[in-house]
Amino acid sequence: MTVLPVRLALIMEFAQCLPAILATAIMALIERRSLLAYGYKGSARVVRFVSGLVWGFLALSALVLVLWKARLLAFDGELLHDGAILKYALAWA
Repeated sequence: MTVLPVRLALIMEFAQCLPAILATAIMALIERRSLLAYGYKGSARVVRFVSGLVWGFLALSALVLVLWKARLLAFDGELLHDGAILKYALAWA
């Protein structure tokens, strides 16, 4: 088993987000609106962005907890050691 390189993982994440972005762009064209009109305009955009980050982190954390408690996920620490852990965490951040 090997560690997935961050660059490849980010490319995979972008490829998964691309259909949603394209669908939103198509709807923006149909409705003659800006792409940013879907939740990213107005005075509360920073609040919505930060709350989305927090709720997304909480949802993923809950998923990891459930998988771990169901013994479907294991943390063994064999793949990353010492400075590699910090480097990998910073690359994902």
